[in-house]
Amino acid sequence: MTNLVVSEQEIIELTGYIRPTKQREVLDRLGIRYTVRRDGHIRTTRDWLSGSQPATPPADDDFNLGALR
Repeated sequence: MTNLVVSEQEIIELTGYIRPTKQREVLDRLGIRYTVRRDGHIRTTRDWLSGSQPATPPADDDFNLGALR
């Protein structure tokens, strides 16, 4: 089984930034959904990057990457 959550290094490669605030700017611009951990790091899933998730999720989708730990 492949890892569902994109690594911190992959987020850096995707956005071109190390700082989470800049990473969020890029992800927002690209329309990629993500969560911010307590330590400020960004988390997203491979489904969002591959486009297999709808661009606008339902309001009650309960998207919780923390549950994947």
